[in-house]
Amino acid sequence: MTEHKEPTSSEAAIGAPAPTPEQPKPRRSANRRNTPKNEVAAAPNGENMYEITLHDSKEIPPNGQFVGVNGRQFLLKPGRRMKVPASVLAVLDNAVQSVPEINEKLQVVGMRAAPRLTYTLHRE
Repeated sequence: MTEHKEPTSSEAAIGAPAPTPEQPKPRRSANRRNTPKNEVAAAPNGENMYEITLHDSKEIPPNGQFVGVNGRQFLLKPGRRMKVPASVLAVLDNAVQSVPEINEKLQVVGMRAAPRLTYTLHRE
């Protein structure tokens, strides 16, 4: 008569392969450029980069203004020079809000579009 031996672990009970020791994770390549926190690395899609300073505004949250373009995220802090691709400038240019136009009797006579986020483009 053959002796039936019970599995000693739950993995063995379901027929899973024995666990292997963990392999160390591969290191990131050393050719990454160290960029300051307020700077974005060169745009991978060949977009032109521009240096801007976002103006301080009550519209901007205390931690900075989040902007997302095509799956890439940027956190713009007011008063800091930052390098951003042209697509971020397009987002900032198209962020408009309606502001009431008021006559001399303080009556609202219409609405006009005003930029929500203003910035300075630094030329170098």
